[in-house]
Amino acid sequence: MCLDGEIFLKYAKAERELCDEAGAVLARIISAIQSRHGISIAELRVTMDWSHQVNGWPAANCVMVREKEGDTAPVTETSRVDNPPDDRLERRL
Repeated sequence: MCLDGEIFLKYAKAERELCDEAGAVLARIISAIQSRHGISIAELRVTMDWSHQVNGWPAANCVMVREKEGDTAPVTETSRVDNPPDDRLERRL
């Protein structure tokens, strides 16, 4: 296997692991936020800002995408979250 293939495989495995571990936690957080605000989130993108840390945690830039009723063009809403994770986040060992 060439070096590029090995690197790709490492990232693919890491991506799958991240999805497996973060999926359940994110689903609970998203569900709670949707309920509190009476909204429906169709898609969520999270970018970690490792250069901007607060209390030892990297900042998260979140982009929520929803489909406007009767419109096929997505509407995006962006918010920056600089707070470290709270007790709702579970750590898997």
